[in-house]
Amino acid sequence: MNKETSFCIVGAGMSGLLMCIRLKEAGFTNIRLLEKAPELGGTWYHNRYPGIACDVPAPYYSYSFALNPDWSQKFASGEEIHAYFKSVAEKYDLLRHIEFNTEVLAAEFNGEQWQLHTSKDETFKCDFMISACGILHKAVYPEIEGLHDFRGKLFHSSDWDANYNWKGKRIAVIGNGSTGVQMIPQLAKEASQLTLFQRSPQWIMPAKNKIYSDRFKKAQHWIPGLKQFQYWSNRKTFESFTNLVLEEGWQRQLVHRMTRAMLATVKDETLKEKLTPDYEPGCKRLVMSNDFYRAMQKENVNLCTDSIKKITQNGVETNKGETFEFDLIVLATGFDPRAYMRPMVLKNENGVALNEVWQKEGIQAYRTVMLPDFANFFMVLGPNSPIGNFSVIAAAEDQTQFLIKLLKHAFKQSSKVIRVNKTATQDYNQRIKEAMKTTIWLTGCNSWYLDEQGNSATWPWTPQQFRKDLKNPDYRDFSFE
Repeated sequence: MNKETSFCIVGAGMSGLLMCIRLKEAGFTNIRLLEKAPELGGTWYHNRYPGIACDVPAPYYSYSFALNPDWSQKFASGEEIHAYFKSVAEKYDLLRHIEFNTEVLAAEFNGEQWQLHTSKDETFKCDFMISACGILHKAVYPEIEGLHDFRGKLFHSSDWDANYNWKGKRIAVIGNGSTGVQMIPQLAKEASQLTLFQRSPQWIMPAKNKIYSDRFKKAQHWIPGLKQFQYWSNRKTFESFTNLVLEEGWQRQLVHRMTRAMLATVKDETLKEKLTPDYEPGCKRLVMSNDFYRAMQKENVNLCTDSIKKITQNGVETNKGETFEFDLIVLATGFDPRAYMRPMVLKNENGVALNEVWQKEGIQAYRTVMLPDFANFFMVLGPNSPIGNFSVIAAAEDQTQFLIKLLKHAFKQSSKVIRVNKTATQDYNQRIKEAMKTTIWLTGCNSWYLDEQGNSATWPWTPQQFRKDLKNPDYRDFSFE
């Protein structure tokens, strides 16, 4: 291994850009960053629905080394976040590494290098392959009869048609997770009639969106340490709530009071009952909004809790025989949290596909960043990464720092191949499974965190423990060849 060692990063979203920066800082410049979309930004490029924003404060939802003093508001819009990532890519000279409209379809390790095949019918080799595909990138479409029979306009929230004029239209929104809750207040302002089809209600946390004044932004430019203070204070506040997941305490009590106070703003008792979850706040990812309940009480907004029987040519029919007619149906049905790099076909040197391994052994990774039997393959935001009410940027920074330390060690050893021990991976995942049993996620709700066997996709400990686990590699868990 030397400075000419070649790297291929798959995905030019937040984590792919970060990995590219880390490699360049470490002195590695032979980097290809492949992105299937025509622009960088990942989720902040693909998702453009009305009301899209990040529910993590912008000063914290930033690279710690590239803080932005010019955020316009506490909870930044998707457009503003996308612009931030583009500015970071320009600052760190990443654009020359990125190849847009290039999807990796398959990759196989030959014992020394990875061979990749792309959507441009190109095949090439690299020494190390890094998946930075993001966690929520593969849209989930509901299995509803007649989904493609609808004669009006229908699209997934991640494929919003900006050319379609939805104002004044009759709109159906299927799904009420974070995406549905964000778009409902915006659509309700100008839709002639809006119906939310709700499978199960959500607990809503208040999210006061502070607008940053020009004076405050100027101060962050000129006062040393102010933007760093904003980052660390927001980080500390967010991380102080992580015990909500792990144990009874003041965090759970406070969240209980805040979510119930929000629900109390719904005056109609029948509507309030429909919007009241039957599980503990925090069992599902907390949804944050100041205006969702207000929107649900508007005259042009309707809540339907009956199951959808089928999509008709003109709208929706419920299992109780009620029919609705719409001009637009929006599928706010989320993403597959276990797709990771899939549908890419990934094979190890023995020709065994990752799908086969995970079907047999379950989805697991070593410290969220490596897979046994898949040498020279790294992941950013791999299985069991912290994906709850956290900043995934902070998690990705821990992971990329870990991987760079691993690469530097291999560089000193003049190693070309890095493998992680399977026993170490199994031991690590057994610890995760045991820890999951006492988390709030396993208290009885049907969360997208959980698979059919009840295994959680997220992290069962604190962010502090995550940083500790990813601070320094235990080189006894690896072989360097």
